[in-house]
Amino acid sequence: MPDNSFGSSLSNIFIKPFQEILFPPFCISCNVRLKQEESRICVSCWRDFPPLEKNDSLFLQTKERFLNEGTISDCLAPFSFEKEGTLQTVIHSLKYEGCTTLGVRLGKEIGISINAHPVIRSADLIVPIPLHQLKRRERGYNQSEYICKGISIETKIPLATSLLKRVKYTQSQTKLNQQERSENVTGAFRLASKWKTKLEGKKVILVDDVITTGATMRSCASELKYFGVGQIFSVSVAFA
Repeated sequence: MPDNSFGSSLSNIFIKPFQEILFPPFCISCNVRLKQEESRICVSCWRDFPPLEKNDSLFLQTKERFLNEGTISDCLAPFSFEKEGTLQTVIHSLKYEGCTTLGVRLGKEIGISINAHPVIRSADLIVPIPLHQLKRRERGYNQSEYICKGISIETKIPLATSLLKRVKYTQSQTKLNQQERSENVTGAFRLASKWKTKLEGKKVILVDDVITTGATMRSCASELKYFGVGQIFSVSVAFA
């Protein structure tokens, strides 16, 4: 058999250091050197994400807002979003720095929570909030799709990435108030033609990275309800 040890040595000399330049083995949050089994973020920082309990006022207020509007039946998020916190660093890396594996990992965390929630666990499909084609082209990917992949891996619920389309290019919601956010996304989403006769009575999980006022979720939910979706569940990494 051929001796591949020389080739392996060259790989270790050249390829691995090059990979470490591109992806330095340091935690993106605390900058501590990562252990071999860790990726992008250390275990300590991952455990530092603030959990969102069902009796937390943030959870209760967000759920009440959804239920009062009427299109969303239930909601779930495992974490609470804190400005300048560790979770914000992770989500920023996912959205703007191409760290898509973090999306899958966050999705698996959500999936664990869904598996413990019989109502949401009964869903037929997982659907990411879509990006407008111009924004997707600029970013190269939709971070919510990677979160959905993690959820699907954990729950085995099918993923439908092309079900919804974003047809209106909207400005960032970050600096808008609640009313402005709602107006910004009104009419922004359309159901893909091939799905228009396939959703009657179905249960759908809508997924975004972070939910603040829920305006984007409600806009998507309205479109789904129009085509007969029975129940819609709003799911995200965190509520803010």
